[in-house]
Amino acid sequence: AVAGRITSLIRNLPQPVVAAVKGPAAGGGMNLALACDLRIGSEQALFAQSFVKIGLVPDWGGFGFLTRLIGTAKAMELMMTGGRVGAEEALRLGLLNRLYPAAQFRHEVSSFARRLAEGPADAHAAIKRGVYLGVAAPLAEVTAHEKRLDMRLLELAQVPAK
Repeated sequence: AVAGRITSLIRNLPQPVVAAVKGPAAGGGMNLALACDLRIGSEQALFAQSFVKIGLVPDWGGFGFLTRLIGTAKAMELMMTGGRVGAEEALRLGLLNRLYPAAQFRHEVSSFARRLAEGPADAHAAIKRGVYLGVAAPLAEVTAHEKRLDMRLLELAQVPAK
């Protein structure tokens, strides 16, 4: 119950939430990172869906987050075997958005987060909502949402509509 509330809070915040994965993220830690909007890893990052090794199933929204990010076949494999994914493969699979050497990791994460924080908050919130709507809703609902957002953001920016 707590895990579901936390992952829902992350997804419903208007601000982008960035996970900084410096080392191993296993089980619930991996799924907490997957709940975030963006994930940055160090070359030492390691992901594992280790639940099966103790006879359990993923929590913290792992079924949905992992499957949406990497597809059913690979998600099934990782969940059923408890296999590990190193940093390079995590980047290739889409578990990580960016990958940095460990020595530069803290600086790069801070720089990335600062750029996001200085960006257009209304547009970031609209993009976040739109992306998640895009994977869950029918196309007609997505395009209607896009039109509403464009009109609202154009008003806020006081840019003439096309």
